[in-house]
Amino acid sequence: MQHSLRVLKTLKTSNMKQTNIRSLGFSQLTVLVPDSYEEFDRLAKRAGAALDEAVKNVLYRSTLASFRDLFTEELQTISGLERYSEVIMGKDGVTPKLDEDKNELSRYTETENDYFDRAVAHLMASKGLDRDSTVAELAGAAQAVLNKLPFDPSATERSSAGPKKVAKTYIEVAEKLIAEGRAETVAAKLSELLGITVAAEVQSLGRAIAEDQRRKRLAIKSEY
Repeated sequence: MQHSLRVLKTLKTSNMKQTNIRSLGFSQLTVLVPDSYEEFDRLAKRAGAALDEAVKNVLYRSTLASFRDLFTEELQTISGLERYSEVIMGKDGVTPKLDEDKNELSRYTETENDYFDRAVAHLMASKGLDRDSTVAELAGAAQAVLNKLPFDPSATERSSAGPKKVAKTYIEVAEKLIAEGRAETVAAKLSELLGITVAAEVQSLGRAIAEDQRRKRLAIKSEY
């Protein structure tokens, strides 16, 4: 009884409200939360606490999730190293699931952090650099990805996209460039054009060519 009176007194004397939460198997639990950002700051014992926490939430929920997904894709182009994935099978366990364009659906079997470590190790070995120097070289590309992501509190939580296979056409073009001895020249040109590091190897070249073509298609659409 005394506890209930204390709760009622708290509700009357502060800007608190009840809200429903879900946890474990419970769906009708309630908890008292601040009813205004001023009350949040008062409870946090510092001015601006509500805004700080709101910004951190958006960064974690939206911005950083998008960054990890997009930069991992970029890193596959830079390193020429594919992130481990597997084809998603249908209910029969034999026939692959297909998307609307009849392409096989895949999912990643390697976390973003594990892939990052493996790609960095690959670049370290190929360039003869230590880890700190290799990561420092990637910082510019990482910042370029972040610069394209606006701070958007209205965005819903982003789920990681599945693997994007490089079309056979672009792989064949990359193989042709390597066979003709033009891979280094084209890789350097694409690196400058796309603002990323493109290696003179099949996967990296193929991804870069595909990205270049994608940007050209978008440019044509925006022009007309």
